[in-house]
Amino acid sequence: MPWPCFRAEENSFLTALEDFAFEELERRAKVAKVGHICMQLTPPVNQGDEHKRIERIVQKYTYVHSRVDSHIVVINPETLSLVRKRYKRYYKKFSPLFALSIKKGKDVTKELEELYFNLHVRDAGGQFRSRKSYEKQADIARTGEGFYVVATDKVSNAIVGMLLISVYKKSAFDNSVAIDPDFADKYVGHLLKWRAIEELLDQKISTYELPVKPSASTFWEPSTPKKRNISHFKEGWARGNMRTVFQIDKFLNKSSLHDFILHQENLLINYFNL
Repeated sequence: MPWPCFRAEENSFLTALEDFAFEELERRAKVAKVGHICMQLTPPVNQGDEHKRIERIVQKYTYVHSRVDSHIVVINPETLSLVRKRYKRYYKKFSPLFALSIKKGKDVTKELEELYFNLHVRDAGGQFRSRKSYEKQADIARTGEGFYVVATDKVSNAIVGMLLISVYKKSAFDNSVAIDPDFADKYVGHLLKWRAIEELLDQKISTYELPVKPSASTFWEPSTPKKRNISHFKEGWARGNMRTVFQIDKFLNKSSLHDFILHQENLLINYFNL
């Protein structure tokens, strides 16, 4: 969940509002039998007082906190000229093979939603979340809170890649992507990103976030070659631009905490090759 939206000022009234939000959140979570609350403080631009705000809430409401870096693409007329050189070569070589289009609003049909669902399952090697979640994602593009970038193979006329971008005010966020494995060697992911940046420039969006930049392995966040490869791909667009994302977590029952610890244990077993 996002952090409650209040101005970050040392003001007793604003502090009281933030306290009310956290108290109400926990009350509702308990009523709904939620076992784990996770929140992130991710302002478009860090103000410098994030640690102080996090610390107050962590101490008062018994959370634990962590932080990660996130890749940021600064959107301006020079953005595409500054991306990694081979990305430019990929775009020049492979973009003529595909029609790259933007789908939003009424263009996001039930058929397109179903196509993305099937494409994502094929890309991921199975269905690992509910079908309903794909409908909710499509609603983001339907209601003007984002858009799909669609890659259509010009030979077969089949959609072989889709990228969902979320947009809020002047900021954009990578939401979800699916690419037909048969076209992985055509660098469809690079083409989708390129077309997304063109659209963000047209919409006068200022930043495009590509989370998360993995750091050196920690006890709770062991790195993997896959994570590092994904981060390297994103760095080719961000070119050194990043910002800190602050996260807080709280567990409300033993079962949820046990599941979380077991998940972390499995990550460490794989990391240490035990």
